[in-house]
Amino acid sequence: MHKSFAGFLILLAVTGLASAQSTAPNAVSGEIAPVTLGSSGQMTNVIHTQFSAQGMYDSSSYIANGGGNWVTYLQSNFSFMQDRKRMRWSLEYDPGVVLDQSGQTGSMLNQNFGTDMTFKVARHTDIRLHDNFRIDSSILRNAPLDTVSEFGLLSRPDDSLLAPYSRRTYEQVGLQATQMLSARSEFTVSGNFDEVNFDEKSGTVGSPQQQLIDTRAADGEASYSYRLSRRHTIGLMYQHQDYWVQGVDSGGQSQGFFYTHSVTFAKGMTLSGFIGPQYTRNHNQIFVEIDNGSVVDRHFVQSQFGGWSVSGGSTLQVQRKRTGLALSAVRRVNDGDGLSGAGHYNDFNGRVTRQVFRKWTVDVNADYSNSQLLGTASPVSFAAVSGGASLHRSFRHGLSAQASYLRIHQLDLVGQPIFGNLDHNQISLSLNYEFSHGLGR
Repeated sequence: MHKSFAGFLILLAVTGLASAQSTAPNAVSGEIAPVTLGSSGQMTNVIHTQFSAQGMYDSSSYIANGGGNWVTYLQSNFSFMQDRKRMRWSLEYDPGVVLDQSGQTGSMLNQNFGTDMTFKVARHTDIRLHDNFRIDSSILRNAPLDTVSEFGLLSRPDDSLLAPYSRRTYEQVGLQATQMLSARSEFTVSGNFDEVNFDEKSGTVGSPQQQLIDTRAADGEASYSYRLSRRHTIGLMYQHQDYWVQGVDSGGQSQGFFYTHSVTFAKGMTLSGFIGPQYTRNHNQIFVEIDNGSVVDRHFVQSQFGGWSVSGGSTLQVQRKRTGLALSAVRRVNDGDGLSGAGHYNDFNGRVTRQVFRKWTVDVNADYSNSQLLGTASPVSFAAVSGGASLHRSFRHGLSAQASYLRIHQLDLVGQPIFGNLDHNQISLSLNYEFSHGLGR
């Protein structure tokens, strides 16, 4: 993996990647895409609704000693966007019901509430407030969580893993201030706080030793960007993050300095990335052991770790009339999304979308990630490989249908086993209805 990352850094330097305004790739298939806010000459008040009925079969169980499982997911989305001279805001609520026909996990309610507000408090000063509250289950967790920062690759949590059956409550709150210093430069400061909790269904009820790991994190960022030309923007960024495990004495801090660079090419192509040193201190590592779809034990390692590493990432996005492409690569310090404490995290992700006929669209995506835990006496690392494809058909009056397949392979690389048997083959069919209505300018 070190050789692969070294090659990536060489590619980064040669092609001049990097950027203070990089964003994560588009959402994976099946996630409701956000509505584009109105611009000059368009509607500036938009109501958007979507309803979806999805049936999904998973070849592996989410509970101990269970078999394949079929669930039905009924989801709705309600959102409102408004754009004014000094304020731009959006409000979104996504309730959903999971119906479990086999009785393995029981029926449940998923909810997602989000709001994003930007205020122009002065001619060259913007304030942005973001909040996302989500209650979801690992059965349908196949899309990355939202992040407040535009520096998506650095701030995005590790959501590529699929843990045993778990109910997760997640909240992220962020505040960002941007000051334009000139026509070519700006300065941004931001602060984010997020908390992740798993309920007792994630393991054995009443046994803390058989539960997934609850975490909290708070980070602050300061960045400066300068537009060299119409196509090139460069910048510098500093980030400090504190993270800790709830209920036990485990956590740490990290801070890093990054050079950023973005390049905008003709015909809808952008290339961006960041690179820089990151220093991490971590005390008392913790991780879980999973066997046959259930958490069987927590491992707590008393330790002290401190050291430097190189963090970096890049994103390539291409948008053509019929084809969309998003590629990303990132290396950073991150937590294990309920499975472990902090570790060195690497992720490579790609997605291609192609409109093959007027009403038919094909989507193919793949992802590889691995993590090596910090502060263990001997190396402990694990990885996840996933790939999938979907076929989308549009009909009249906002109706559409989609069929998709996703394969997830999760494996232990070195040291204490974590995953056991957690491979999944998922097949889903869905029928969707979408409606947007402008309320005027």
